[in-house]
Amino acid sequence: MTSYSLVRWKSRLTVCVLQWTNCYATLVETEVKHENHTGYQTNLLPPLSLKNTNIRTEPKHIVFLTQLLLLFKFCHICKADTPTVEASENGTQAIIRTHCNNPKCNKEDLWYSQPQMPGLKITAGNFLLALSILLAGGSATKVFKLLSFMGIGCVSLKTFFKYQRIKLFPLIYLYWQKYQSQMLAKLKSLQTGIVIAGDGRHDSMGHSAKFGAYTIFCRTVPMIIHFSLVQRNQAGSSPAMEFLAFKQCMEFLTAYGLNIGTFISDRHASIASHMKNVLSHIVHYFDIWHLKKKIRKVLSKIAKTKGCEELAAWIKPCERHLHWSATSTFNGSERVIWAKFKAFMNHVVNKHSNFEDPLFNKCAHGHLEPRKWLRIGSVVYERLCEALTNSALIRGIKQASPLAQTSCLEGFHSGLNHFAPKMIAYSYAGMYCRHILAAVHFNFNLRREVKHRETDGAERVKVCYPKFKNGEATVRNVRVTQNYDYVEEIFQTFIKASKDEIIDAAAKLHEKTPAAMNTMLEKQSREEAIKRKEERSQMVVKDVPPTTPGTPRKYPAEQ
Repeated sequence: MTSYSLVRWKSRLTVCVLQWTNCYATLVETEVKHENHTGYQTNLLPPLSLKNTNIRTEPKHIVFLTQLLLLFKFCHICKADTPTVEASENGTQAIIRTHCNNPKCNKEDLWYSQPQMPGLKITAGNFLLALSILLAGGSATKVFKLLSFMGIGCVSLKTFFKYQRIKLFPLIYLYWQKYQSQMLAKLKSLQTGIVIAGDGRHDSMGHSAKFGAYTIFCRTVPMIIHFSLVQRNQAGSSPAMEFLAFKQCMEFLTAYGLNIGTFISDRHASIASHMKNVLSHIVHYFDIWHLKKKIRKVLSKIAKTKGCEELAAWIKPCERHLHWSATSTFNGSERVIWAKFKAFMNHVVNKHSNFEDPLFNKCAHGHLEPRKWLRIGSVVYERLCEALTNSALIRGIKQASPLAQTSCLEGFHSGLNHFAPKMIAYSYAGMYCRHILAAVHFNFNLRREVKHRETDGAERVKVCYPKFKNGEATVRNVRVTQNYDYVEEIFQTFIKASKDEIIDAAAKLHEKTPAAMNTMLEKQSREEAIKRKEERSQMVVKDVPPTTPGTPRKYPAEQ
């Protein structure tokens, strides 16, 4: 009778990488019959194949322990029955130890469900699980909890973070160095000045962010070419992080020798001042979306006041007019852009010609449908003119970008929220590497092709209704599925990298990492914190009478 000594395996599952050897080749048939829950015989998918696969792409499956032990009911050497079988686990790996009870054989054998990573003494499944969680932008805590709910063996969080620190983070950094150098070399070879856009992003939704990142997007050859990550104690405060990260980006790109002709950003005061005083040879434009956002905010506030409700109908036309004023002025002339925009203040009172500014003295539109116009001299009109002629807003409108915008960076930040959610705290190296992955993923999927209908070949579109548009539809193209070819590139970088390259990348990444946040704080000692907590818990709240004599001790409603 077979004796099973199961170590930590009662009612558990294990992830097993089935290694197909000649010994078990008979288990694979051309067509497999399976009886499903309905009782009918069904043909399954074709047999699995190891053709054109590597250790990462090789098929892997969840195997129940009870089913796995069926393969060890006899000695694989002498074919005798009743061997002693002992099962154990190493993270996601199952290990089966067998001992033949036949006196003539008496052989011991070890079977491992997974190979080791090439050149490393690391179980492949354990390492690939950690790598996949990071490349997918996932949460190790959630993934491990999911596996534990299924009863699947898994590595510990401590092991995952160890793999990240000594292998995965250096790998991502090493890949980014090679990937970025190819991008910058391509841009440096261009004869004309390139157009770039920049935007910042903080790691939290409040005003106490720990990290601030500034990302540079190239509009000439669409791709993210650089970013800088700053920790709060490097800049002194959360608001100062964006400007410091911007300076680091521009210093890096100019030191590399890129010919930057135009830079587009939001209206950050420190950035605008730096561009004017230090980088004056670069043309600086403001992103239209940020200007429209400011106008919408100001006019919406006015429209909510009494007597100014009719202004609400003119907010979106004002935004569209600003966009047209800038994008229809190809040479970027400040005077022409402003002349076009201020024509809106004549348009809203039904005046469409004979404007004061000769640069643009009449509207460019055609026939108009009847609508409700504002009246000259009315309160709402005066407040509209006052808001749109604010000196700071005028300077911003004159610098509105006629070429390109930072909209791609807004889309990138949306994708970055998948790789580095703002609700989860990361280390500096973790945030830096997840930013790299988000940038690479964005570049690989920026120019996806549009799907076409099989019937007539027309482009496929989908209509959606964003919440912020209050019922207005948005039409988008349906594009092909996302491209994840960079995953194999990163994996091959790890396979081909030498031990010294990984160590060197880890050292460079460690050198970039700033000091811990608590170095800028006067950290309260643990003993003092415990003592104060105990003192607070022992405090007794007393009833304090009113300070004015004769005041009733109870309110009328309580009597």
